[in-house]
Amino acid sequence: MNIQTESGTKAKGTHILELCKCETAEAFGLQELLEGVRMKREAAIKAGVATRELLKNLYDEYKFYLAMLHKKYKTQELIIENVTTTVGRAVLAQRLGGDTTYTGTVNYTALGDDNTAAAVGDATLGNETYRKAISSGTDSNNIAYLETFFTASEVTGTFEEYGMFIDGTGTADTGQLFNRFTSSITKSGTETLNVQSIITFNDA
Repeated sequence: MNIQTESGTKAKGTHILELCKCETAEAFGLQELLEGVRMKREAAIKAGVATRELLKNLYDEYKFYLAMLHKKYKTQELIIENVTTTVGRAVLAQRLGGDTTYTGTVNYTALGDDNTAAAVGDATLGNETYRKAISSGTDSNNIAYLETFFTASEVTGTFEEYGMFIDGTGTADTGQLFNRFTSSITKSGTETLNVQSIITFNDA
């Protein structure tokens, strides 16, 4: 779904869900490397040294390992467009106006099992079941790239909904829901799940 403003500017989110079989030593090794990138990113953000250049370098490292994993082990891919919520848009507008109540940074991706269609008025997932901090992210040419990698063993189940949160914590339903998208995917204990979010700001 697009956000259309009077000036003709749009913000469009496309999301790619990818499952990979993780049963070999190589696959497990790549999974660990991907988790290592996430931990380096979190440490840099916590220490206040997460420059744009550093985030870009970490994102490139993440994509390198992810491409290796997907080349041999990817079993499923789904491409979905999102609904960007009213509360998410409000945070961006507040930041532009000087209100620093929220950082405007998307820092968590959540999974849920409610297949109710996404709506602009959503403030939480229908029924959130698991969430994780963003694994990697960068931006280029008015496009934000965000990725969250769920390891084979950390969560399983059938997921129907997904959402990205601004200023979330590890607790369910915390933060400001930036967007929500729905599609059914089943993840086993031998599969990894990568949620890739591509948010484009462009002219009509």
